[in-house]
Amino acid sequence: MKKRYAKAGFNRKRRLAAAKHWLTQFTGKNIVRGYRKNFGVDWPCALDELKMLGIEIDPTYEAQLRLTAANNIKKKQQRKEKKKQEEMEGSMLDFYSDSNEEFAYIAGYTPAGFPFGVTWEEMERFNELDSLIEMLEQEMMGEAEKLEQMTDMEEWLAFLAKQEK
Repeated sequence: MKKRYAKAGFNRKRRLAAAKHWLTQFTGKNIVRGYRKNFGVDWPCALDELKMLGIEIDPTYEAQLRLTAANNIKKKQQRKEKKKQEEMEGSMLDFYSDSNEEFAYIAGYTPAGFPFGVTWEEMERFNELDSLIEMLEQEMMGEAEKLEQMTDMEEWLAFLAKQEK
């Protein structure tokens, strides 16, 4: 039975020491693949460590492996981003999952099975009310500023009236 060092969690120093013995017993065709599988490292690490051990590797093969490893990293990142985006879209669908053609939000169902909740028309009115409230708040803020200015002006006029007397 062959020894596998991948699960042992060797650091580079220990792998290089064990690799010297492993190289004497290696009988496979592809030394880089064998090293990678045996020690549980990625392609670039296997290439670097085999070079440290004095193994010559064809430069075109090395370039091909490094390019493949870089492409695999990019693909993995793209899959992660795609998954994250799909999760975001799924959460938005969950937000509207309790709705149908009539109801924007279904709060529940009657014992007879009829839905009840907020209709789309009511939701539109709520949205209109929200925008109206926001507009009124802005207008009232403007009015409050005007009132502050007026009180400041009234105080100034009262001060001037006292000065004239």
